[in-house]
Amino acid sequence: MFFTTARLTLRPVLPEDTSWLPALRDAPSVLDLSQFDSRLPPSVVLDSMGECIGLVLIWPSAPSLWRIEFLLLDSARGQGYAQEMVRAWGHRFQQLCPGDNLEAHLQEGDEAALKVLRFAGFEPCGAGRYCLGGGL
Repeated sequence: MFFTTARLTLRPVLPEDTSWLPALRDAPSVLDLSQFDSRLPPSVVLDSMGECIGLVLIWPSAPSLWRIEFLLLDSARGQGYAQEMVRAWGHRFQQLCPGDNLEAHLQEGDEAALKVLRFAGFEPCGAGRYCLGGGL
């Protein structure tokens, strides 16, 4: 499954992507697809030129609770791409998993990620945690 926004294409990770993809802090490996729901595959983010600029991962962490982590390459920062990709996946999540909650964990002082999450509609739901979908 893939989808587009005004400036981005989000598509499932392909085997050839793994050479440049870093591991995210708490996320499962993109190579272990059994950790992900087929409706919400690990997604590579492409800019309008087709260049890989980021990654979005959503995986189940408890019944009706999902985690999201996202990464934007340094070369693509400061252009609003992170806000666009997280908001797009947030909307997609709400369509595919109505009634469930999507949660992000932030490190203290990560103001850039906090700005992205707020733009996408996430609200505080605990220490260092932000939720989309009603909170917990």
